[in-house]
Amino acid sequence: MQNTVAVECSDAGAHKNLPKHQYRFQPISTILKAKTNEKVDLIGICTQAQDLKEVTKRSGGQVNKREIVVMSDKFEEINVTLWAEKAEVFVGLNKIVTIKSAFVNEWNDNKSVSVSFGADIEIEPNLPEVERLKEWYQDNFKSLDRTVSISSNSSQSDLNSACQSLAEIKMEYLAFTSKFEIITDTNIFKRK
Repeated sequence: MQNTVAVECSDAGAHKNLPKHQYRFQPISTILKAKTNEKVDLIGICTQAQDLKEVTKRSGGQVNKREIVVMSDKFEEINVTLWAEKAEVFVGLNKIVTIKSAFVNEWNDNKSVSVSFGADIEIEPNLPEVERLKEWYQDNFKSLDRTVSISSNSSQSDLNSACQSLAEIKMEYLAFTSKFEIITDTNIFKRK
């Protein structure tokens, strides 16, 4: 410590460009094979976000939760559950999200991850992986709106179950042809 010198940083805002976490991102395909309660880091695009729900904890108290879906650049998807404040403040739909130390869960043979105490989620942090994923997303979905609008006045009660997101329509279409036509209408209905 005798030879230590402290120097004041001349750029007061320089710390804002430093990453909040050191990530070890894993592909969603690897996470889907992980053991229950294993901690994982992941990156992807939030393609779906449910409304905030209040649920009863096993201990009897109330807690807020929000379910989201995160998609990788390999079109792999995983369900993510956000808890408490992380669920309440989440505004990352159609944005790149990074998740640190999420717990792997399994229910009815389906894997998901949980962001609760000790885990964190960031919306588009300043990371090279985020920039790469943004470019990929813009190249593949530049004019696509991932939401499907359904009028509440619709007389067909099964429209919700018969609708697909544009990413699902694109993947289904790509399975049958090598070309893809850009769909720009935001109200897309396709029967399954």
